[in-house]
Amino acid sequence: MAPIIFALLWSLLLGLSLGGCSAVRIGYGNAPSLLYWWIDGYVDFDEAQSVKARDTLAALHAWHRRQELPAYIALLQSVQTMAPVNVTPEQACVHLEVARDRLRALLANAEPGMAALVPTVKPAQIEHIRRQFEKRNEGWREKWLDGSAQQRRERRINQAVERYESFYGTLEERQLAVIRANVERSRFDPSLRYQETLRRQQETLQALRQLLAAPKAEADAPAAVHEAIERALRSPDPVMRARFEADWQDNCRAIADLHNSTTPAQRRKATQTLKNYEDDLRALLVTAR
Repeated sequence: MAPIIFALLWSLLLGLSLGGCSAVRIGYGNAPSLLYWWIDGYVDFDEAQSVKARDTLAALHAWHRRQELPAYIALLQSVQTMAPVNVTPEQACVHLEVARDRLRALLANAEPGMAALVPTVKPAQIEHIRRQFEKRNEGWREKWLDGSAQQRRERRINQAVERYESFYGTLEERQLAVIRANVERSRFDPSLRYQETLRRQQETLQALRQLLAAPKAEADAPAAVHEAIERALRSPDPVMRARFEADWQDNCRAIADLHNSTTPAQRRKATQTLKNYEDDLRALLVTAR
């Protein structure tokens, strides 16, 4: 169960996805700069916005380091205690939900800074964001929608294998068969996921345009940002919400199935990898004090 949980956990560490323990400390320390350049790629900040964005990200990072790293350490410790034994899909879901809660906490703390920046966005920047969305969508379609159904399944299988092997080491053929079986019966539908992405993007662009035209944009921005985040986290479409919940349950089952197929040696490796990450987070926490 370690790889998927940690992948979600690590995605919360201010957007970083790092491959080795030595990179964790370096990458996390540089998170504000890395995130700034990623966001700037979408928005193309002007000078005044750049200063405000950097200050906002620095404050968010400082809060995250002080307040959130202990929660991540606790989650890693909890996963370590389960790594040596078999787990149920329900147990996997509990840990995934904890990681999802940390995402909600991060976004909630980011809201004020986002609300301060959003009213300063200009029409040309909204158009820049739209073009960047299109570029991202093209790459996503190539990866998850193009090709035959079998080719798309193989890409999903390869991605899962890469994640699991980073924790357990080389998988055996019977374990690869477990992954293939779970991908085959998964209810994940990339076309629905793509539709939901397009909805979020269009709502974002529309909200920015409405704020740009609003006489009290600064006063309206906090509510608009909060609503946009809520609708991104929870689709307003009940059918879509049900499909995403089905995907969530499928992921929990897949995590448990694969973990329960691993050998004692593979579980020891996963436990040690998790402990190494915990040690890195502890070191980061100490330097924040």
